[in-house]
Amino acid sequence: CLPVQAEFSIIAVALAYESSIQVNSYNQAGRRLRAMLSPRSAPPVRERARRHRETDNGYRRRMACYMIAARCLNASVMGMVVTASTSMMYELVDRGSRSMKKGSSSQHALVQRFSTNLGTVATLASFLTGPVVGALLDSVGRLPSMVLALMLSGVARLSVATKPSLALYFGYRVLISISTPAFINAISAALGDLYGRGSEDFLEVNLWASRCVLPSLVLGTSIGSRFKKPRQVFLACGLCQIAIASFLALACKETIHRRGGVSSLSIDLLNPLACLKTYRRSAALTSLGLLSTCRELATHLSVDAVYNRQRFPAWGTKEESTQMIVAQLCAFLSTFFTQPLIRRFGHQGATSLQGLCDAAGLLVTAFAPRMEVLYAVPLLTLVQCGCASVQQAVQWEASIQGVGQGELSSAEANRGFLPSLVMPHLFTGVYVRFSEKLPAAPYLLAAAMHVAVAGIAVPEAFSRLNPEAPQRS
Repeated sequence: CLPVQAEFSIIAVALAYESSIQVNSYNQAGRRLRAMLSPRSAPPVRERARRHRETDNGYRRRMACYMIAARCLNASVMGMVVTASTSMMYELVDRGSRSMKKGSSSQHALVQRFSTNLGTVATLASFLTGPVVGALLDSVGRLPSMVLALMLSGVARLSVATKPSLALYFGYRVLISISTPAFINAISAALGDLYGRGSEDFLEVNLWASRCVLPSLVLGTSIGSRFKKPRQVFLACGLCQIAIASFLALACKETIHRRGGVSSLSIDLLNPLACLKTYRRSAALTSLGLLSTCRELATHLSVDAVYNRQRFPAWGTKEESTQMIVAQLCAFLSTFFTQPLIRRFGHQGATSLQGLCDAAGLLVTAFAPRMEVLYAVPLLTLVQCGCASVQQAVQWEASIQGVGQGELSSAEANRGFLPSLVMPHLFTGVYVRFSEKLPAAPYLLAAAMHVAVAGIAVPEAFSRLNPEAPQRS
């Protein structure tokens, strides 16, 4: 009896163990079924799909191609309208003061004052709205920001083309000063999401974007010079931008990892100075911010159109378009020398080299003996890569400190507020003061600023970089 009882005991234990295994398997299957049917399982599924797309090189290349194509089309629009804007300003100013003689020094000075005051108001608007735009990039998303910026620009240009006036043109320029940087920053932020901020891949895709954008600018400038009336240019550009926005909305997908939504926006964004705390995250960011501000001081020289017309009576819209085409072609070719120059001279040396080249270009423009010499000034851009050097260092340091791209872009915009507000008035005042005796005075002042920045500010800033940042020299 004992062996039989032992055998029955063993069988009972085995059956109990098997039933417990089945119960556990049923419980696990039930948990999996409930997890599949539960709405809480949706975010992990979407998260896995997002991660799969991010690691898919084909997806990244496709999204980058769509965004670069949209930026190229918008660059063509900008090339078309850039020369028409000066003609539109002269036309609108002539309407308001018909007694003024065309081509006189007083007319050029009046147009320059109007342009400077317009730039001041546009800069103030960009300064006040910069934090909100940057927060929208990080909270609402890159794609909605792109589409909204293009739609607003297109509607504004259509309005100017339909009923041109000084007041409407004034509002248009203010709106463009907000929407255009928002679109470019959204494209750059999306590419950073796809390829990694401050990485070599990110620099490479940005260079490819520049190589595609610059020929589009040349094409747009060439097309814009064929229009006889500036209103026709504004009409065509407005329609094109609305079409580009529709293309982006249909073809692209959002690239940001986490979005807080509109509810994540706070009242602190209305304080434009709040974004400047971004540069206080580290000593390297502070030094790079100061360097960028110093480099931008002399770039706000905006008397070229008036100064060239004063020195050379034959200078006009056609000559401006030709010079711009040469400048855009040189900028396109310079993208092939950017990385070799940075490797050869280092980030510090490349930034100093650009400052010296900028100073040389200003002196040649100021004292050119013939009008044709001005077409050769853009050749200096072939050896200029300081902007890419500083921007790569800023992106790298910001990624180390955990600064969002929208936050960084708004901080960059607000950082340049005071220079963009003060320096155009300074250069315009110097030009108006010495327009009769020494009209080249603004160029001499700007050239001296470039030399001082290249010799003093650049070495001091790059000496404070984080050791993990790109090479300094």
